Amino acid sequence: MGWEHPPETVWKAQELYCCDRLSFDRVAELTGVSATTLKAWADTYGWREKRVEVARAESDIRVNIILGRKKVLDSLLGAKGGMETSQLSFAVSALEGLAMKQQEAVRAGRILEQASVTSEIRTVTDIPAALEEAVMLKLSMILADPGQVDFKAVKDLKQAMDYVAQLKPKDAAAPKAKGLTVESANEIRRKILGIK
Repeated sequence: MGWEHPPETVWKAQELYCCDRLSFDRVAELTGVSATTLKAWADTYGWREKRVEVARAESDIRVNIILGRKKVLDSLLGAKGGMETSQLSFAVSALEGLAMKQQEAVRAGRILEQASVTSEIRTVTDIPAALEEAVMLKLSMILADPGQVDFKAVKDLKQAMDYVAQLKPKDAAAPKAKGLTVESANEIRRKILGIK
């Protein structure tokens, strides 16, 4: 069979449909491939079955994360002190902080499609909200892949959250994002998200 679209487009569409669980219409918007073609690919490559398998795997991962958090908490409660206790305390604090942020984002309906930043930075007043969105996206990406949760990721995310908090005005009359340009804010957003 000849390729009407490059193979990488097919695999990207598969990822968007199976892993990100986007609709055929949304995948069509993102890839430029018609929904009819996407449905044909789904039938040919078994995307619907893969989508169910991925959803089941993600559910298992979430359950394992919750059980892992419980195990770390139990270890902390049973620790006798010293260096082990302080390391466990930090791990518990970091994991619980990440979990709470994710729960807040879910409740607020702010979990973003992976790798999809929606807020444009046009003026300096747009900077705090756009950077906060990037931080929430990064948090979502980290929590979706437990392998990304390590000391450096937690530290970087915490620094980014603190920085965004500093940019937010304390009152309506306060200037927003003082000293930042649109270009530098876009660069900061790329760094938060790990985009080169």
